[in-house]
Amino acid sequence: MKFPDCRRALDYAVRLAFSRRVGSAGDEQARRRLLHILEKGSLSPWTEPVPVTDRGELLSRLIPWASVAFFSICWAVRGLWPQAALTVALVPVLFSFLRRRVWLELGLRFPPRLQPGATATSNILAEVQGREPGEEPRVVWLLAHHDTKSYLVPVPVRLAAAMALPLVGLVLAAAVLAGWGATTYAWCVAGAAVAALLVSGRSGNESPGALDNAAALGVLLELACYYRRNPPRTLVLRWVFTGAEEMGLQGAFALRHAHREELSRGTHLFVNLDGVGSGGSLRVFGPKGGELTRAFLEASRKETIRLCWSRLPPTMMMDHEVLATAGFPAVSLGCVDWELRHLHTRRDHPGLIQVESLRETSRLLRHVIDGVDDGKGKRW
Repeated sequence: MKFPDCRRALDYAVRLAFSRRVGSAGDEQARRRLLHILEKGSLSPWTEPVPVTDRGELLSRLIPWASVAFFSICWAVRGLWPQAALTVALVPVLFSFLRRRVWLELGLRFPPRLQPGATATSNILAEVQGREPGEEPRVVWLLAHHDTKSYLVPVPVRLAAAMALPLVGLVLAAAVLAGWGATTYAWCVAGAAVAALLVSGRSGNESPGALDNAAALGVLLELACYYRRNPPRTLVLRWVFTGAEEMGLQGAFALRHAHREELSRGTHLFVNLDGVGSGGSLRVFGPKGGELTRAFLEASRKETIRLCWSRLPPTMMMDHEVLATAGFPAVSLGCVDWELRHLHTRRDHPGLIQVESLRETSRLLRHVIDGVDDGKGKRW
């Protein structure tokens, strides 16, 4: 396989690396630029509306303070009703493990609807048909979100604070069982309040979003141009640049609901790119024993590219999880690197993007796509 150059992918990423939070002028500019690039490549793109609600943003700000409230109640009732105090302390712990699953199930069951005057964005789609399509459609969907957001608090601090909240619940549960004094409860509640303050800040529009997620957009745009000139044999390749991912995966939910009937026929595989392009090692996020995960790990060995399977932290979500929860083979590719501390800040600039990382991501994608096209994907 001829190695992709990826200088054009870097150029696309630089052109898309500006603040583009949902509802902002940058969001509209990014969508126009994506459409222009795809049209220039003769890919005939189209758009599909994504209703935007603030449910995800609101819940992400309320849940930490709800945990603090539960911990305060535990402190207040520990002497009179120790069993009730134990239960109250463990509720936030249980919810921290179930929150992502609950959000995914609710989003799949209750699609958001366009409301007059409400904020809306769009998914941008493009397609390349195979030269010899079969009777049963075989579609590989390539996803990357095009929106950004920013926070005053760096991502590592936010992640640590979010993970600290269930730990506080476990400490309080131990305090109830062991009969520890009031000082322990006071420190726990104070620590939880600080963690909630760090986690529940309002998002802004200060991040250029180079690593999150302009680099991924660049890789997919270059792949679109490549496969437009070199179409697959039997596959349908479909690119989806999702909107409102940063608002709770709303673009992926809209995609699932808009294509429900189509997705009930044939074979569909989903690959999402999120956070690629840094100098760190590539990771595949998805079911550890899944066929698609194994396909990428096998491709990495053949291409001599370092790739590891990783589990997403419980406080993070990616677009592929919507499709995986709906029952489809779906994974995300991303990088793990210290530079990711700049995500969701104004320091996420194009200078952080490494061309070699873009090249490795593109090689893996082409290897898996070509393998499925050659018939190695019949297991799906």
